[in-house]
Amino acid sequence: NDEFENNIYKLYCEIPNLNKGSRKLSKIADVKEKERIRLVCVLVSHTDIFRLGMIYKFGGMYLDLSSKLEINIDSKLSKKYDCAFICSPAEIRSSFIYAKKKHSVIKKVLDLALHRGFTERIAGQNWLAGPKCITDVIENIPKRKLVEYKTKIFEEGSSAKKLGWQMNATWKKDIHKQPLNDPNKKINNHWLLDY
Repeated sequence: NDEFENNIYKLYCEIPNLNKGSRKLSKIADVKEKERIRLVCVLVSHTDIFRLGMIYKFGGMYLDLSSKLEINIDSKLSKKYDCAFICSPAEIRSSFIYAKKKHSVIKKVLDLALHRGFTERIAGQNWLAGPKCITDVIENIPKRKLVEYKTKIFEEGSSAKKLGWQMNATWKKDIHKQPLNDPNKKINNHWLLDY
């Protein structure tokens, strides 16, 4: 019965049609590999929309499998803030999101995702509802408004560490090794791995 929630669901259903024209996909010659990557992008976009929709509707916290949080949530987070994110030097992460039910910042992120999906027809999952979308919303909210919304952006490394959050993804260690055939390839080095 909620039009906004119905629009989120419609976007969720539309995602496979949005992820057909990505620029990265157009550079891949192998048809099977192109389809495999497209399906992964669809899955990630579905996850992004679902995550944001559930947090908006019910409130709560999302941590992805590469995150670790060691705090008492009641004393360190929920009593002080109504919404929180982790920020890397490049963007607001989608690997940690906390918000109370129907929080206005999460609504703004979903509004932008709806606009990008239905009006701009954006295909890239990072832009549609991923880190770039969240970053664009946060960067356009004045700091005084973030305080008013009781929203905290924890800096990766410093304030995030004080919060008790870190990236801890030992299962990703093979992804983040320097490939022997490409010693100049840039790899993610922000993971705090135990190896």
